Amino acid sequence: MKNISKSQSKVLNCITDWVKAHDYPPTLRELSKLTGFKSTWTIRYHLNNLQEAGYIKLKKGFSRGIILMKNVFGIPVLGSISAGKPVDAIENIDGQIDLSNMFKDQKDMFALKVKGDSMQDAGIFEGDIAFVKKQLTAQDGEIVVALLDSEAVVKKYYLTKSGIKLVPANQKYQPIISKNAQIIGKVVGIIRKYSGRNI
Repeated sequence: MKNISKSQSKVLNCITDWVKAHDYPPTLRELSKLTGFKSTWTIRYHLNNLQEAGYIKLKKGFSRGIILMKNVFGIPVLGSISAGKPVDAIENIDGQIDLSNMFKDQKDMFALKVKGDSMQDAGIFEGDIAFVKKQLTAQDGEIVVALLDSEAVVKKYYLTKSGIKLVPANQKYQPIISKNAQIIGKVVGIIRKYSGRNI
């Protein structure tokens, strides 16, 4: 994304704060009051520049037609990760989750949707959102996200003479030992939407 001016940054911050509080974007008049810019034409000017810089999209004909781009705030959800058999590592952003109160430092963090049941004994279930801190190394016993031939898995990490050992937390599955596995991050948190199911 391109650099923006202080005035444009002020407008963007006001939009972001408003969306966090209301779950919908502000109107031009509301933005004018929030920013202190008296003219809605000034707001339009800054919005057009923010759109050109890639921070927002504008929907013509809508009073609340400001769309924040997906990487403006929050921890990006990058898709799915397997807690069973390996699945393709999905790099497309699938939304954001704003947990600034839970994670004060969100730098180098991302989130993944969990598939499979191989980590259920560690309290990680299918459908959970795993929050991952990017790092290339880990300590024995830590739960990590690893790439195996471009496929992503979540497992417990151990370093052995034979290579990296990725251990499931479910007796139905066998450990994976690989010299080519690449650690891409450590799981630092899990959230789960309550469904009423027994676990």
